[in-house]
Amino acid sequence: MPESSFLRRGWMPLLLIALAVLPFWPSLAGDFIEDDRPIIRDRAELRDPSAIPSLFSQTYWPRELPGGLYRPLTMTSYALDRVVWGADATGAPSRVGIHASNLILNALAVLLLFGILRERCRDRLSAFVAAALFAVHPVHVEAVSHMVGRADLLMAVSFLAAFALHSRGGAARIAAAGLYALACLSKEMAVVLPGVLLARAWLDRGDQRASAFLRRQALELAPQALALAIFLALRGVALGASANPPVAFALRAAPQYLAFQDPAPFEVGLTMIHALGEILRLLVAPFALSADYSGFPHAKGLSAAIALSAVLIAALVFAAARAARRGRREPAFWLLFFALTWLPVSNLLFPSGVVLAERTLYLPSVALAGLVALAVERAASWDRRSLVLPAAAIAVFAALSNARAGVWRDSRTLFEETVATGRHSGHIAKTGLVSELILELGRESDPATLLRSLALARASLDERPTTSNLRQVARLEEASGELDSALERRVSLYHFVPSDLENREALLRVLDRLVAQRAAANDSYQVLSLTGTGFLVAKRSGDPQLLQAWGPRLDRAHQDYIDEAIASGDPDEARRRVESLARTFPNHPLLERYRELRSVTPPRAGD
Repeated sequence: MPESSFLRRGWMPLLLIALAVLPFWPSLAGDFIEDDRPIIRDRAELRDPSAIPSLFSQTYWPRELPGGLYRPLTMTSYALDRVVWGADATGAPSRVGIHASNLILNALAVLLLFGILRERCRDRLSAFVAAALFAVHPVHVEAVSHMVGRADLLMAVSFLAAFALHSRGGAARIAAAGLYALACLSKEMAVVLPGVLLARAWLDRGDQRASAFLRRQALELAPQALALAIFLALRGVALGASANPPVAFALRAAPQYLAFQDPAPFEVGLTMIHALGEILRLLVAPFALSADYSGFPHAKGLSAAIALSAVLIAALVFAAARAARRGRREPAFWLLFFALTWLPVSNLLFPSGVVLAERTLYLPSVALAGLVALAVERAASWDRRSLVLPAAAIAVFAALSNARAGVWRDSRTLFEETVATGRHSGHIAKTGLVSELILELGRESDPATLLRSLALARASLDERPTTSNLRQVARLEEASGELDSALERRVSLYHFVPSDLENREALLRVLDRLVAQRAAANDSYQVLSLTGTGFLVAKRSGDPQLLQAWGPRLDRAHQDYIDEAIASGDPDEARRRVESLARTFPNHPLLERYRELRSVTPPRAGD
């Protein structure tokens, strides 16, 4: 296709940069949202440039929040943001600076993709249209606007640069291996690059014999293998691997972070077929986006949605295979690119933390751009008016991305929108919204907000009975005066995590309030029972101050309980209560006080 002088002047890269930045411009006003807080805002190592080397021996999440992730280069980039852009009022890296870096990385990824497509397409216009669609795609808003989306952006930039360099051979291939290592150190999804390179080489091999092809690829991919080995070794040490004593390191997230908890047979496969159908819809028609898919239905059997997804997937595979048999291998390559880059989060090899997350589609969506480039190239060769459709799609996608980026300005806005409109939102969005409402309640008490928070927290706990959800419900029940239920939650938490000091303090606080209520109602038995629970917690804590506080209270509760029976004129009941005390505390000083009561022989039945 002949190119206009406009195209020859090289304005395309400038237009692509504008498309990669302007739709996401509202993200510059974004606050720290959810994961941004523990990973970036509260991370002390990011405030001291001399601590950067230590990031390569740490996990991505703080140690107290294990997630089985290792992304030191991403963490280093946040520390460098603070050096370049400065710090905000809290001392954390500048929020505007972090967002600006994300926009720059998005633009770099778009330019790299444009270069790759330009080499694989016969004309520049097709590559430009496809790269432009990638630049403005709404499914990328999470990766670009969310600060921790940096991992996907940095990984994609390194991945695409390595992909582009590898085919040039020589020193470029060594550089590609280095970039591959950087991609892996940014996010674990990058480990599949050798598979992508192998797929490309296999489809481009021509008449080369398989044995000769494999020998050549073994040599060409050797630097990649070395880079992968180094990454796995670093990751293993950071996640706790050791040779003496031998301790294996996890290749996946900790169990409490997994999307599937003890799945039934075929549940994972059927669910992920459905999820893949949803992903294809998001890529082609990116409407009804969501920051949370934790409510995505886990399949127990075949459904219409799963069957439709399976048919769609089969049709795509069949079309690509048919094109490959006719000598057009590019569609097959881009489908393989998508499959391989999505595989690490597909739950098919090993469980991951999500069924679906839009940020994880940033790199796989490169395949969509590749297919669009092929379609535009073919359609434009017939009729240039066919470019109207992709041009309209670019305009619509840019508008959607701009509107969506505004939703990511703060946690409250994001979670309100997700709970209200998310197609498959679940406990994560509810828990996030409850956290924001709790912060609001801390600033200003409001009964309606409290009731709404409690309802959301209980719904989230029903969906996923985690300790964090249980903690939220207990806190809100205490605030609403539902102390008996709050006590039950706090006791459960205490059994799950006895070392949780915050929960222990809350448990004793709830006990204290309940004791006061029962005492006002003259319920000495409940006072004794509740005080006994408080004493046991204090005793197990080993804290002498707590023992000094709850020990005398338990003595008074026992005394009041026994004296109540004596005052009622029921010596038999009083005697039973004294004996109960003797069985629990054989040497208790109160036993001497009630010695005469214990020495009386109770009448026998029938006397």
